[in-house]
Amino acid sequence: MADNVYVPGVGGNLVTRSEGEDTFKVRELSDGSKHAVLKNYYDADQLRAILSPASSDLHIHMGSCYWWVGYKVKT
Repeated sequence: MADNVYVPGVGGNLVTRSEGEDTFKVRELSDGSKHAVLKNYYDADQLRAILSPASSDLHIHMGSCYWWVGYKVKT
């Protein structure tokens, strides 16, 4: 599994809403319409807290633009 690392100024502005902890990026489509897209960013500690309860052999790699993880699902 992989996703982006937050890099300020890349991919548009990060937007929050008062009703929750989620963050969003505003994306503009080719027709000019704009839409808030759910886009949460995680650091290694947050990923470990999310994935550890249901995984083993967890490996977290944080790059300059992307993070990626490998793990085995606990059975």
